[in-house]
Amino acid sequence: MLRRTRTILCGLSLLLFLTLLISWPFAQDKPVGVFCRRTEPLSTGTITIQTPHFYFLAIDANQLALGHWRDPQLMEMFAINQGQMQEDVSYFQSLLEMDKIHPTGNQTRLENDLKRKQRELAQHKNRGFSKADGLHFGPDPRHPWFDNPPNTKSFMGITYHYFFSQSPPATVQRWMIPLWLPLLLLATPPLLRLRSGYRKYRLRRSNLCPSCGYDLRATPHPLPRMRPHPHPPHTPVGSTSADAPVGCGSPHLSSRVNGASR
Repeated sequence: MLRRTRTILCGLSLLLFLTLLISWPFAQDKPVGVFCRRTEPLSTGTITIQTPHFYFLAIDANQLALGHWRDPQLMEMFAINQGQMQEDVSYFQSLLEMDKIHPTGNQTRLENDLKRKQRELAQHKNRGFSKADGLHFGPDPRHPWFDNPPNTKSFMGITYHYFFSQSPPATVQRWMIPLWLPLLLLATPPLLRLRSGYRKYRLRRSNLCPSCGYDLRATPHPLPRMRPHPHPPHTPVGSTSADAPVGCGSPHLSSRVNGASR
């Protein structure tokens, strides 16, 4: 059971290592990651409002960003900006329709302005603020962050940014970790497993016990060890059970030791 658990953990570690390594080149221009939105009740003292809470994990250039934030005021500003952009799109659409009825010679300019407003609205929606609750792929909706945010602590290349406010209520926590650190930690278990497997392979090729390294060519009766040998030497035909090879922890070990002492 323990060996199976270690194998599963080693496989997960290798899978996460490859995921980070493959995603690294794609995160140089734009963060690559996932975020989860969950709407939660938040008490503001007098009333309770429903506001989204964002949890994110992303690769940003050469760093791993993870954290969470909840900011009702920012969400309200986002909704206001999106409503204003939607009104601008509707306004230019109405101007274009009027120009088709009463041509003014500005149709090309109006079409270009309408496309620009529609593109800005689409980019605003794609930031993820208005997505439904659940898991989504992409950068954190709050990205890009400030270059030098306040309330920042740094230690050995790891940066911690935090912000807490009661009025208006807001919570922001973000950790920036150099990418080489999680890559090194995730690569260690597979490398150790590979080293152990290669060592056992060499021992088997040399006809040595893969558990203790005892030379199985020297005698058909290996020295006692903590565990039985997985591949003990072959017992010759006609030999008795007392002459059977003794592995690590064999039940015949105690009788042989007692007989030798006598």
